Amino acid sequence: MFNFLIQISSKSDPINLIKEAQEYCVAQVKTFDPDLYLITLAAPKNTQGALIVLFAFNVEIERIPNTVSEETLGRIKLQWWREGLESVFNGKPRKHMVLIALKSILDEFPICHSTLEEIIDAREHALEKAQLKSFHQLYNHGKRTGGNLFKLTAGIIKCDAQIGLELGTSFALVQLMKSIKLDKLKGRCYLPSIQLNEIESAKAVNVYKTTLNEILKCLPRIPSDCSSFSKICYWIVSYDLKSLNQKQSIFYEDHERHLGWRKCLIAMRIFVLR
Repeated sequence: MFNFLIQISSKSDPINLIKEAQEYCVAQVKTFDPDLYLITLAAPKNTQGALIVLFAFNVEIERIPNTVSEETLGRIKLQWWREGLESVFNGKPRKHMVLIALKSILDEFPICHSTLEEIIDAREHALEKAQLKSFHQLYNHGKRTGGNLFKLTAGIIKCDAQIGLELGTSFALVQLMKSIKLDKLKGRCYLPSIQLNEIESAKAVNVYKTTLNEILKCLPRIPSDCSSFSKICYWIVSYDLKSLNQKQSIFYEDHERHLGWRKCLIAMRIFVLR
């Protein structure tokens, strides 16, 4: 079941192993969360490796609800990751590339164990596919996932944790609004008060538009002396909210040409900020 486990002999070179683990993390983030991969380039160079490891952990956890066929299997996998975190913070990481890489950065970049666990707990709650009754519930989910992730990020790059929390929450909520079609196929709906069978109704469109406006209101103010990382995250959320508001359908579908253009815009913004 856990085919991502790696085989490590007692004679493995620890330095080479850590390098392999870090390279694995880069590949995972670049493949499954290209936005976070690009955003990392806006962070100070001495923190980029640690951010990639943190984001790779998030990729592993985030993918579980979308890739398992049964809720029980998802819970088993998430429990494995809880125990994996325990092994990391006890100094003897399990034989998984992300856990090995995570252990390698803890001495220089202290990361809160309980915050990582809360991210896992939030993903476990998503397995239940419970209907959200209000924007407040949706916001809390975004806060526990993307908000916590960016709060940890803020600790690594040494910027305001509250801004990181609020920015990460908005970032996560926008991603949810972009994944409505995928979530529908998985039997989930993150639109507040909307049942799965109502997702293509006029009511759903109205709730969708209202939700986008609520997310915009939640965006924190970014001081002029804030980190380039925070500024580029703010720009991406603002850009995506504007694009989503202009679309007639709640099902996000973008042509490769536009995605390429968006990627270029992000890269140019990072270049200017640096």
